[in-house]
Amino acid sequence: MTSIQQSELANKIHSLSNIMVDTKDIFEKDADARMEASIKFYRSFFKDLIFYLGYDEEKIREIWSSFFGDRDRIKFLAVDGTSYACKGKNFVTFFGGSFGVMGYLSRELLEYPDPSKFERTEGIVAYVPTPYSEIIIEGENIEELPADNMERVDLSAIHNKVMRLAELYLIFKLITKEDYPEYVLVDGSISGLQMTLTRSFKTLNLNLKLGDRQIEKNDLDQAHIHPTCPDLNQPSLVRKFKKPPLDDELWQNLKEKMIKRCTLLFDENNSKALYETYQEKNIIKQKWLTSDDFDFLSLIALYAIVEECWKKNILLTSVSKDSGVSYMTKKYLRVCKFLDEPPYSTLDKIPPIMWTDALYFDAISDAVTLTTPWSTIEYDSVFATLQIGEDVRTGKEYLTGIQHKFLSPDRLFVKSCAQFYRFSEEGMGSEIVTIDRLVYPEDLKSIKKTTINLAGAEGEMPFEFVFFRDENSENRLQRLNAYLLHKLCLNKNVEAFGYPHPIFMADKLAKNFLDLVKPMIHCGNDVFFRHPKHWTMRQKRTAVESVRR
Repeated sequence: MTSIQQSELANKIHSLSNIMVDTKDIFEKDADARMEASIKFYRSFFKDLIFYLGYDEEKIREIWSSFFGDRDRIKFLAVDGTSYACKGKNFVTFFGGSFGVMGYLSRELLEYPDPSKFERTEGIVAYVPTPYSEIIIEGENIEELPADNMERVDLSAIHNKVMRLAELYLIFKLITKEDYPEYVLVDGSISGLQMTLTRSFKTLNLNLKLGDRQIEKNDLDQAHIHPTCPDLNQPSLVRKFKKPPLDDELWQNLKEKMIKRCTLLFDENNSKALYETYQEKNIIKQKWLTSDDFDFLSLIALYAIVEECWKKNILLTSVSKDSGVSYMTKKYLRVCKFLDEPPYSTLDKIPPIMWTDALYFDAISDAVTLTTPWSTIEYDSVFATLQIGEDVRTGKEYLTGIQHKFLSPDRLFVKSCAQFYRFSEEGMGSEIVTIDRLVYPEDLKSIKKTTINLAGAEGEMPFEFVFFRDENSENRLQRLNAYLLHKLCLNKNVEAFGYPHPIFMADKLAKNFLDLVKPMIHCGNDVFFRHPKHWTMRQKRTAVESVRR
């Protein structure tokens, strides 16, 4: 390299360094401005949407009795999962599993649960080593030259979808037992999962069969209008819009399909669970299940869980950290202002506050030293998919869904943000967590009625959602759920400070199991192909050349 070339390279590196410094300065100035705006916005408005979870234990016991009945104690289940995909030379190995930690909470609620007395752990695992030669993808023409093994199957997310299905199937399996848990905790966001599963389908990209036929659009529609609950008026008019009538027999068949497929995959570890067999013109073909197939099974499992929780009064909730969404600080406030609901009607505009909900609440928690435990009000998860549309002819604004057509189910889940612990003398607080909770008939006391306009609708149609106006709104189930979560934050580990300990234990169990399995998967691939009789000519030639060198 000449001195001129070196000089040009140095100039480019110096220029890149300057760009990085300038970008950092811009970001820091923006962050400082947003921090200041966040504090002002809290003091002028948002303080009315956050409240101290001061627990009246007599009141909590009364809510407990109202929801759980006369049980002296309830069993809880905390679930988390793990996944891995290993692309070997001739095999691809999918690994996905979920693990649950179970224990009891006393009706007296005066003592924190002892983690050494957690009753037991549950787990299901799918370990499926599959030869590339057996994988036949949809649309593959056997008369064409075969694609490279690594290109014949998309491995980017299948193992994660197997894990997600494992988590849901484990929950469904345990809550349908006679000694089912009355309180179920999930790591992550169940409303976010529901929204992802609802939006992910491509009808023509499903290879699953129902009986002797392939899954059809009617099957997808039937899944989308579930779960059903007459006491909650579910499905709502919006969810039934342009959908077929409820078909209980078809829904039961879909649930049985999910159970049989999960039994084959997780209980029997049978690779046949990853295929569907079709006969076309006297030729038997195997079709590899797609990502959408796993999403469809997961959606059925999720809605089957929801219906079971409604049937048995099981309190279903999820807790997530590091959430990158801004549903409450952006969408919720804007929609409530549009609906002209006090106190939101007094909002002039939403200032440029911190970028996400978690960052916003983290900022104000430090700045104004909120007394823990605290929580925001709960809001309907349908707000994640609501937006304000505008008629191009009249300029009139109206409420609609994403892209004027997609809407997450209303009155199914509610969301909130909370912080359970803070050591003010050390200036350290626990992480801001996002809590999702299933909606129950009691929540119908707090319903907001309005109208919505979806693409293709003739005018507006009735629309309802769960609505807790401010900190003074009575929300008994939020109080109960937050109290139980607070009791389960044992703070035995730094990583789980202010986070429910059973979920932390389930996460550790999953990670430890994966650490044990990974070497076995890699070793299995190596052992199988160590014998020369399994080598290709190219592999043999490479081995000889390596010895020669």
